[in-house]
Amino acid sequence: MQHGLALLLSKMFIDEKDSEEDRALAVYGIEVFLNEFLKCMLILVLGFLTGHFRVTALSTLFVFISRKVIRGGHFDTNLLCILYSVFSCFVLPVGLLYLRIPLVVLGVLIALIIATIPVVCSYDKTLDTRDYGRAFIDIFLFVSFLTMAYFVIGVEALGSIAAVQICIEIMCDRK
Repeated sequence: MQHGLALLLSKMFIDEKDSEEDRALAVYGIEVFLNEFLKCMLILVLGFLTGHFRVTALSTLFVFISRKVIRGGHFDTNLLCILYSVFSCFVLPVGLLYLRIPLVVLGVLIALIIATIPVVCSYDKTLDTRDYGRAFIDIFLFVSFLTMAYFVIGVEALGSIAAVQICIEIMCDRK
């Protein structure tokens, strides 16, 4: 379905003078955009329908930004990707809103996550200054989103954002 729609949309951008390689690249780019857009819309609609739009939107934005920094892996099929995205951006964060995690446990979990971020960001075992920069950016993003979640949703959202970060780190391990 997405490929057919991408072919149709690409006709608006592709000229007959373009090479076959350029045409294929344009179709692929549109297909990737549609895939990500539809996945994001599915997650946000689920959040809206269940009354958890704020935590779902925050989790989705966090995944979108952090995954770019941490260079996460990909699944073999689109269905697995959709299922993982819905789980990590909707099911897990919303589910954790209902768990009453003690603040001490949350604090320890957050400290452990922050301690593991540099290791995850340098997963390819070739440490250079860019890896430390990515780790710093990811720690900054994580703490920023924790702060935003706390002020927008409340203390119960801290576990949700921590769980989303763990999902992002798991994706990084899929390289």
